[in-house]
Amino acid sequence: MNINQIEHFIDVAQTCSLNKSAANLFISPQGLSSSINRLESECGLTLFVRTNHGMVLTDEGRRFLSLARGFYGDYLRFERSVTKLAVEGSGQLEGSINLTIPPVLAIADALPAVMSRLSDNLPGIRFSVAEMNSLDLVAFAEGLDSDELSRTVMLASVPEYRVSSYLTDKRFRLIPILEFPMVARVAADHPFASKDSVSRAEIAAQRLLCFNEPIIEEIMHHLLDEYGELDFAFKGSVRDLTGRFPDAVTIVGGFAPNRAGIGSVDVPIRDTVFVHVVVATGSSPSPVVRYCADCLVDVTRKMLSV
Repeated sequence: MNINQIEHFIDVAQTCSLNKSAANLFISPQGLSSSINRLESECGLTLFVRTNHGMVLTDEGRRFLSLARGFYGDYLRFERSVTKLAVEGSGQLEGSINLTIPPVLAIADALPAVMSRLSDNLPGIRFSVAEMNSLDLVAFAEGLDSDELSRTVMLASVPEYRVSSYLTDKRFRLIPILEFPMVARVAADHPFASKDSVSRAEIAAQRLLCFNEPIIEEIMHHLLDEYGELDFAFKGSVRDLTGRFPDAVTIVGGFAPNRAGIGSVDVPIRDTVFVHVVVATGSSPSPVVRYCADCLVDVTRKMLSV
């Protein structure tokens, strides 16, 4: 068995779904199924019962899950300690690293925390930071030569319907961080604010607000296009849109219960779109690039965890 199989098993145990876990892990459902089958064969254990309602852990599987989580946590700590050791052993590091971050995460204030940590730990490295939406990032990444890719760390927010085709070339290494649902953000006195959830049809009947990021507008159309032409009250980079347009609805990432802020409420959307946050690097990153990627993973997960 290998560490990838352990990671695959833990995710399937959490989601009870090959399709859902395949999206989380950025692999195909067929590849994930083969990985689980090989793990069961190599261990001599039946870890799941396959049913029409999903993957159900057996008694053996539940006991194996406890061992797997402990082992996987130890492995991640070991891997990051080795990366840190390699960086420290390199002496006074110099050079440059390029970072890209999508606007939807810049809005969540993740960038200052990331840069503070990187600057403190890698004072000899020059960082170039660019805000780039996740649609443009694919062409940008595929246009990098080997040297440029070796010095680039990319943070991306990828809608679930794009996961299977996102940076699939073997030149790239994708590290899943987390996923979050898109929600409806409204003013506290909006009729939606008292609801437990709203439907796509209910949202489509409202005036809509949109942040100035193509991926957000694309997701809005993906959610609502079947209901006809959308009524946009405003599109732009204004942060507190609900304060300016209290009768309208903004589709945003449901990062955490307190993310909406004072005067706003985030309402779950039934049958919503989930967005996956990933870090992308070259397939064989240097210790410094791995360290930067680890920082992005840690800070982003801490700030956006739901």
